[in-house]
Amino acid sequence: MGFTYGYNMPLISRSKFNALPWVFLFSSIIFIGAFFHLELLFVCVAIVACLVFVVCPGSTNQVCISTCLWLLLLQNLMIGLGSHLGGNDSSELSLLTQIPFLLIASVFFGSKVFGADVETPTSLEFKSNWVVLLVLLIGALFFVGGSPVASKLVSIRNLLMFYMGYKLAYNQCGKSGEYLKVLKQLVNVSLVATVFGILMMLQSVSFWESIGIYEVYIAKQSPIEAGSLGGRFYTSLNGVTDVLRMGSFYYEPVNLAYLLFAGLIASFFLWRAKRMGVWSLLVISLGFILTFGKGGYILLAFLIFVYLCNKLLATLANKSMHTTRFVSYLICFAAIGAVLYGYYIFVGGPVQPHFWALEQTTSSILSNPVGHGLGTGGNMSVAGSDYSKGAESAVMTIGYQIGILGILSVFMILRDIADVAPRSDSLSSLVAYYLPLVLFAVSVLQENTFSPQCIFPTMVLVASLQRFAKEDGEG
Repeated sequence: MGFTYGYNMPLISRSKFNALPWVFLFSSIIFIGAFFHLELLFVCVAIVACLVFVVCPGSTNQVCISTCLWLLLLQNLMIGLGSHLGGNDSSELSLLTQIPFLLIASVFFGSKVFGADVETPTSLEFKSNWVVLLVLLIGALFFVGGSPVASKLVSIRNLLMFYMGYKLAYNQCGKSGEYLKVLKQLVNVSLVATVFGILMMLQSVSFWESIGIYEVYIAKQSPIEAGSLGGRFYTSLNGVTDVLRMGSFYYEPVNLAYLLFAGLIASFFLWRAKRMGVWSLLVISLGFILTFGKGGYILLAFLIFVYLCNKLLATLANKSMHTTRFVSYLICFAAIGAVLYGYYIFVGGPVQPHFWALEQTTSSILSNPVGHGLGTGGNMSVAGSDYSKGAESAVMTIGYQIGILGILSVFMILRDIADVAPRSDSLSSLVAYYLPLVLFAVSVLQENTFSPQCIFPTMVLVASLQRFAKEDGEG
């Protein structure tokens, strides 16, 4: 049975063993491609491996979810080690960061061709007509704007990953008990990220150089200066500058905060349900704090605030809490937005670039509300850090590229996902409802939100909690 910890929780889960060969295979593809300067060739090899994965017996959505969670954790380590040992500092390294998305897309579309691996009960079927509009906008604006194909592909990935990731996890959680395995896998990945992340925080810049931090940021299309970890690894705290942040295998504290947020929420509900010991919750909480990630912090604060607001409104109105859910969200969205805007006006600090993007990109969107074309806005595009083209804001990037209808379609898909949560007053149900909407709110001030390393773990968490709420009630 293997070693255990906490309550009935295997240290090495069976699903992890099923995923292990695939994690090793895809990690090796990334490493070899980076080492031998053969990025495009090994992306093609990865596509073949994805197709084999789809038709391979036993390669279920559960294995896909586990594989992707671990692969997203390890991809930058593989790129860094491979490229550094191979002396590769080519911009083509960015191609290798697309491999997790290729796997998810292959399983998503492959399940429609070869059949889903699970029977999803009718009560759990999920459909959103707004997905059709989003795909039409992507198609209509693909050839508009003249941006490089690589930028267009990154935009497509970020626009579709949240839906595909949710759908895969949602279908898998339709099987009895599978939602618990998915939640535990989120905790496993988060624990590994935290433990190694703390150890890596204690290392010097030379250590990070030896594992390819410069090459990783070339792959991320955000090169950093030699002799430092770059600005993303540091923050200011109570007047103290250059406070080190934990980046772990993500090599990115901002993105890591989203993963550890997902692990934190998963471990919290498993602990409340007496399915896991409290130590996992405490370890991940420490890691989450050490990231100093604004996006993750705002996610958690918004969730707590909107829950309390909903509870207060339900009490004052003498109605069930689920009847006041969306009203509470709108109130909190306005209140938190006002507080942050006040901070921007009177203090400034790290929120300034995000509000510059809001102010400047809003004018750009209003001047062309149908969109400027895929790949034309945001940090990962040819625009770079142009605040008039969506830099530092995922919502503004979407609006700049595919217009006002694009923003509306993404919000409505997330709203449809939120509405899948059971209409009950349990904590698990309310968190499952609010999390997709809170993700949209946070993405107004964070461009990273819809990137695979951030959005995939959180959408997997949403799908798992929706089923958790149905099965465990208050949880």
